[in-house]
Amino acid sequence: MHPPPSKHDTIASVDAEVAVLVSVFEQKETEDTWIQMDDALAKFVTVVKEASHLTGFVAAVRKLKKPILLALNTERTRLSRTAMLLCEVLGQCLEDRFEGLSDIILPAVLKLCTRANKVIVTSANNTLKVIIDHAGVPSLITLLSENICAPSPSKSLRISSAECLNRILGVNTYARLEKYVEPLEAAIKNGTVDSTPEVRGLIKSTFELYKDMFPGRLDG
Repeated sequence: MHPPPSKHDTIASVDAEVAVLVSVFEQKETEDTWIQMDDALAKFVTVVKEASHLTGFVAAVRKLKKPILLALNTERTRLSRTAMLLCEVLGQCLEDRFEGLSDIILPAVLKLCTRANKVIVTSANNTLKVIIDHAGVPSLITLLSENICAPSPSKSLRISSAECLNRILGVNTYARLEKYVEPLEAAIKNGTVDSTPEVRGLIKSTFELYKDMFPGRLDG
């Protein structure tokens, strides 16, 4: 038997679902509305799985900036985790094309690593790992470097940034990383003297990957 046809096989159908999701999040988040918001995000996960291959899909999803950010930043753990699941599925389905959404999604997910809620921190770290493993997102190196070089006062954010940096080097090619070698080198230089042992250990591992990827820069 052939699988049933996709319900979202045109960009027009995606735009219609985007409009529905936007309208749901125009409401104020309350005890009476947040479950509706959660359900709407969960429904859009299916849209992503069915329609992410379509031309214009990334542009359509960019219209969801406000709903995605509101859901990620909520204090309601379930709603925030559903938003993170949506981000993971976007990374899995779009792969390299996720870069078109990275400026919207990744800073917000990374910021969740500063939360006191350990469930949210763990979920955010997992979301970042899934996205990096499937999409590479080398552009994130710039923000990660800023968190390590500043350095961020948040220990958990510095650890998460170092973990992401290490993972990005492990999954990307030289061609994708070359553009970001300077912030990468700055992160390595500053991370090796970070006050947190976990950060220093991760940066040491990152440096080993860097040496293999950019041997010609070691003499500089």
